[in-house]
Formats: sequence, structure tokens, C-alpha cells
Amino acid sequence: SFPIIADSLTALSAISNVHSFHPLVTRIHTFLATLPSIPLSVTFFWVPSHGSIQGNEAVDSVAKTATYFPLIKPNFLPTKSDLTLSIQNHITNHWINVAKIDFVQ
Repeated sequence: SFPIIADSLTALSAISNVHSFHPLVTRIHTFLATLPSIPLSVTFFWVPSHGSIQGNEAVDSVAKTATYFPLIKPNFLPTKSDLTLSIQNHITNHWINVAKIDFVQ
């Protein structure tokens, strides 16, 4: 069994709602639906928040401020063709270097 432990009861409730249309919840449902083909079970656990544990309040505060940062605009992300070209170049360079080593030896 694979445990997923969360302190957000709201998130766990959303995941348990099979009729949710939230994009992230839908992705989780799709992922969980593929699990029957893998010998793995997932169990969700709710634990109380880390309130009043020394140091965790500061970490929680910093994490919350990160949500105020602007999101990366999709046009700044590489496209599929950009990634494909980059991977092809990396593979080509790797094999050129392998060939150079074999040729020198």
C-alpha cells in the first residue's frame, strides 16, 4: 500500500468527490484509474496541520507567500517541438562524443 498523507481535509474531500471537475482532481482521478494495471494500492490519510510545531509556522508562512508570486506565462514555457529539438541535439552530441572516444582509442 502506498500512503498519501495530507493535512488538507478540503483537498482530500475534493479527491473523494468522483464528480469533481477541478482539473487537478480530474488528473488525480485519471491517475488512480490507471492503478489497477499496477500491483499498487493507494490510501489517503488526513493528519492535523503542523500548528504550533517550532519552525513549521515560519515554513508555512514562506510557502504561503510563494503563492503570491506571478505564475509563469505559458508562452515562456518551451513548446513540444523545442523540447524535441533539444533532446535530439543532446542525443546527437552524446553519440558524437562516444564516436570520438571510440575513434581515439
